[in-house]
Amino acid sequence: MAVERPRGFELWAKSNVWQRTIRLALRPWKLTHVQYLLLVTLADLEKRRDEPIRQADLAAEAKLDLMMTSQVIRSLEERGLLLRSPHPHDMRAFMIEPTPEGEKVLKGARPAFEAAETAFWSESS
Repeated sequence: MAVERPRGFELWAKSNVWQRTIRLALRPWKLTHVQYLLLVTLADLEKRRDEPIRQADLAAEAKLDLMMTSQVIRSLEERGLLLRSPHPHDMRAFMIEPTPEGEKVLKGARPAFEAAETAFWSESS
């Protein structure tokens, strides 16, 4: 008799494989998936906007919790990948911008991430 698995089992199993795939792809750049997501979202926002990007803007755009975003931004700042400084027009907010090192890391990580995602989804179809 076959064991009946919960309905979400396949989603859970596939999600675990996907997360492991992304983790391995980002390992050479010492980035977590969330760190990568914030760096790539920041780069995208910078292309589309002429004004300073607030930490809250980045969290909203990435669809991440503001407190978690703050913690991850601090870790990226400690590594020298981001700069966090007072916003010029909003005294309550921080402005976020990548450093040259952050741009370099993203430039290397982005193709690896995209290749891993493409391979995963092509194998999964």
